[in-house]
Amino acid sequence: LASGLMSCMAGLTLSMATIHGTDHQSPAMFRVGTMIKTMAVVWTFTQLVIFWGVFLWVLPMAILELEERLELARFKHSFQDLFSMAALITASSLGLWSAWSMATSGEGTPLPTATASKLVMAGPYRWVRNPMAVAGILQGAAVGWWFGSPAVIAYACAGIPVWHYLVRPSEEADLLKRFGQEYESYRRSVRLWIPRQRIIQFENRRY
Repeated sequence: LASGLMSCMAGLTLSMATIHGTDHQSPAMFRVGTMIKTMAVVWTFTQLVIFWGVFLWVLPMAILELEERLELARFKHSFQDLFSMAALITASSLGLWSAWSMATSGEGTPLPTATASKLVMAGPYRWVRNPMAVAGILQGAAVGWWFGSPAVIAYACAGIPVWHYLVRPSEEADLLKRFGQEYESYRRSVRLWIPRQRIIQFENRRY
């Protein structure tokens, strides 16, 4: 458990080291990335590897270790490995698609300290406003499903209120400040968690 938490902090520290922006922006606030698409793709997928490693492997392994020490029961059912792996692949594909859209359409990264300079409304962002959060929560739940761990599934689901009430307000305030009515129109047209059936077509505009 201790090694898991240490690895978590090391990964997050490395991610926070990827800071871009202007001189008047502090590391504690949203900073607009100023990078070419190739660099945005490199930084985005580097961050993705770190976060996936920490939140989908290191922390779940720590939770599983704690489960064993507390002698908590796990579940097992038919086709569990097949179904959970299919769910993990599907959710990971959504995460990769979202990351690619963020880097190529927004010319930035998912990390607030190097956020996109354009409002991203392409790819999966046409269906939900933060597909990366959706993908991450589904990935974590799929990992818990694979191991038959209620605790890991609960850990993944805890990401919903954390993101909704702690992360979302500041992120949306930043987007509204930078993009104004354009973001407000996008927010009214595209749901936060549950996708609409019809695809919304938008044009990406620079900050």
